[in-house]
Amino acid sequence: MNVLDDPDALQAADPQGMLGAFLALPKQLATSFNLGVEVDAPPATLVQSVVFCAMGGSAAAGDVVGSVYGEAVEVPMLTVRGYRLPGFCGPSTLV
Repeated sequence: MNVLDDPDALQAADPQGMLGAFLALPKQLATSFNLGVEVDAPPATLVQSVVFCAMGGSAAAGDVVGSVYGEAVEVPMLTVRGYRLPGFCGPSTLV
């Protein structure tokens, strides 16, 4: 039996539940999208860049969104894993 076929072995190797978090990501993205549609956000034409701010495992969400939508979105997307925003961030940056 392969370790990947053994749920107990997977759980033992993943004490913080990261596999479950990644498996839940599609549902979380759909929920976030639906909530985002309801937000009174600036028109997309005003957004010239998108910056995700996160550290540790939380930064993976920004990386995944960038990987999934990066080619479809016409503005640069960046995940920042520090305490400072890049110099290009301004009123036209969605942070």
